[in-house]
Amino acid sequence: MRWNIYRKMLLFATLMIVLPVSLLGFLTYRESEAMLVGRIKQASLLIMENAANNFIKNYIKDVETAARILSSDLLLNEPDRRQQLLEIWEQRRRYSNHIRSIRYAGAQGDFLIAPLWDSPADYNPRDSDWYRQAGSAGAIRWSEPHVAPPANNTVVTATKAVYRNGELQGILAIDTSLSDLSAIIGSINLGSGGYLILLDAGGNIIAHREQALLGTNVRDTAWFKQLAGAGFASTRLEDIYVCAVTIPDTDWILVGFLPETMLHIDAAPLKYMTIVVALLGIFLASLASVLVSRGFVARIKRLVESMDRIEQGDYSKPAEDISTDEIGELSRKFRVMADTLSLLMEQRDLTEAELRRQKGYFAQLFENSPESIAILDSTDKILAVNKQFADLFQYGEDEARGVTIDDLVVPPALREKGLHVGEVMGSVKFVQAETVRRRKDGSMVDVQVIAYPIIVADCPVGTYVIYRDISERKAAERALEYLTYHDALTGVYNRRYFDHRIEQLAGSEKCGVLVFDVDGLKLVNDTFGHAKGDELLKTSALLIKEASPSQAIIARMGGDEFGLLLPQATVSDLQELVQNLRNRIAEFNGATPDFAVSLSMGFSLAEQESGIAEALQEADSRMYKEKLHRSQSTRSTIVRTLMQALYARDFITEGHGERIQLMVVKLALRLGLANFRIQDLRLFSQFHDLGKVGIPDGVLFKPGPLDPKEMEVMRRHSEIGYRIAISSPELNHIAEWILKHHEWWNGQGYPIGLSGAEIPVECRILAICDAYDAMVSGRPYRQALDAAAALAEIERNSGSMFDPDIVAVFVSMVREGLAEQSHNE
Repeated sequence: MRWNIYRKMLLFATLMIVLPVSLLGFLTYRESEAMLVGRIKQASLLIMENAANNFIKNYIKDVETAARILSSDLLLNEPDRRQQLLEIWEQRRRYSNHIRSIRYAGAQGDFLIAPLWDSPADYNPRDSDWYRQAGSAGAIRWSEPHVAPPANNTVVTATKAVYRNGELQGILAIDTSLSDLSAIIGSINLGSGGYLILLDAGGNIIAHREQALLGTNVRDTAWFKQLAGAGFASTRLEDIYVCAVTIPDTDWILVGFLPETMLHIDAAPLKYMTIVVALLGIFLASLASVLVSRGFVARIKRLVESMDRIEQGDYSKPAEDISTDEIGELSRKFRVMADTLSLLMEQRDLTEAELRRQKGYFAQLFENSPESIAILDSTDKILAVNKQFADLFQYGEDEARGVTIDDLVVPPALREKGLHVGEVMGSVKFVQAETVRRRKDGSMVDVQVIAYPIIVADCPVGTYVIYRDISERKAAERALEYLTYHDALTGVYNRRYFDHRIEQLAGSEKCGVLVFDVDGLKLVNDTFGHAKGDELLKTSALLIKEASPSQAIIARMGGDEFGLLLPQATVSDLQELVQNLRNRIAEFNGATPDFAVSLSMGFSLAEQESGIAEALQEADSRMYKEKLHRSQSTRSTIVRTLMQALYARDFITEGHGERIQLMVVKLALRLGLANFRIQDLRLFSQFHDLGKVGIPDGVLFKPGPLDPKEMEVMRRHSEIGYRIAISSPELNHIAEWILKHHEWWNGQGYPIGLSGAEIPVECRILAICDAYDAMVSGRPYRQALDAAAALAEIERNSGSMFDPDIVAVFVSMVREGLAEQSHNE
């Protein structure tokens, strides 16, 4: 609902009357109600006081008077007249409704009670509470509620001690029924919902409209603690008004409970009258407001309707008001303003048409530009971005709008030192830089930032920012820079970077220089191929890095050499580094026995007086001395490592070599070879398959026959073995035999194709023994032949594969050995 001035005036006038009238009525009602409730409370206390004086006090006085009269009766001292005494008591009970029973317990043990009661044999009245509480002569004591014979009702007992000549004769007790007291209490009217209870001094209920509560103790209740001990008192307990009157002589307390609702019932008419008066005042105020406001508001409404027409674009009918008051003056001023506004609207329409045309040109240029563009306000907050910006930085236009450009795309690390496009606003000039910006997913992008100020009326009002993605160019530059200073194979620095750092460190106080050479690289390349040699170089570089401190500069100098610079080093630092590297190499070789690494090393320390270049020459010289010293043992170690690798890969090869040694020695002796030749032949039989270390596992361990390509790979093992053996001083004299041990007698063997006597006799002997042992030994793809079948096959290839003369000697030797073995068995 629209709150126009008419409603506001009406509401204001109404409130000005309603609020005072309502407030006055409310205060009057509250004061009157309080006075009325106070009177009701005073009346209730008066009723309770009268009840205490007239009903309860008379009730107590009646019982106490009877106790005094009966206790002074001389018949109590005449045992033979007890029957007459009981008749008197019965008569007293009939005339007094308050007395339930009368008892007398003599000091000598006699006991009387009316009405008559057949007491138990073990009943002793002197053990009862009423007997013990009697007290001194002349005083009457009231007991707490208790159950008493003969009817076992809940009673309160008044007791009086009987004395004669100063001696206690006995105790007289009169029982009064609590139900009678409760009836008296219940007959007193305190109004609707109000009721009374009677308590003794100890807080025990001795009269209540609910019989089940008789004898209940209320000493611990809050209201009892507040009211006990006062002659007249009152308090409030939640929604109940509680008042109390103490009965003299007994200290009994008469307590009244008045519900709050009862107190307010009599005040209800006053409340209703107040409401009627308030409603009548509201009605009269509203009527007066309507009559006063209608004429004034009508004139305002006509002026507002005229404004509505102008708001809708109708300037032809402005409001007319010929009065001379303020509203009339306002109407005339408004008419002049409407004429001026009409002229301005015509000019605005022309300007807007031109702006729409220019905005269309700009929007096309902005959206279709190949550049990523953002337009900022004077506080660097984004006003708009084009599609290319959204694609580059992964933010939609709605996400980017209103966000500060630095918060959106500038990485935290560049906030302080990076380019801020806001600098354009301060400098009012063109800014360009290459930097890094952050996308929405957290990734970084290399960009070129170009920022222009947006100037209106010679004042900068924003910034026009262009972002060009130069990631590919930067990546190419970084890749080129990396390749410029790093070795592509090992990942360490290259010789160019090493020389560059030498120039930088020139003149420093101390700098350690180490040179490393990878031993046996050529042998590994020749044996396993360059891929294995590359792996050896990478492993060597990794071991050097692991053994070196973080500040060390490691570079591959070329081929199989590495260099290391250690600024601020001492001789002990260099010695420790070398020892760490040797330990690391030993650990590696122990873990990978089939791929041993060996490095020759040399180091030197560059002091201020001696340059790093001189130290590098000295370290290189020491490295070559170590390499020459270790060259033979290194080659032998490599060969042994290769054989161990072969045996580890092929258990058949290991057993095969041992068996052939036995056969070739026996056959050489039969052929009459000299002893030194037999020793070489033994060595030859052990290393003739050395070249198999360079054969791939897929070919070497294939379970079936090899195809032509695989056979070609397998035949390379004799050439590989030759290259390994020729590099070892221990094996170079049998290298030629290793190369030719697969040549055939008829010239169809490999790798050279020798025939007849061109084949060394050692190779011809080994070929026969090798073939025989292969046939009688099992293979994954076939079963072993027996000796007879193997010898038959040897004889069948005599003159083609094997030397026929040696075949004859071999067959004879084997058959003799078999015959001897059979004879021994």
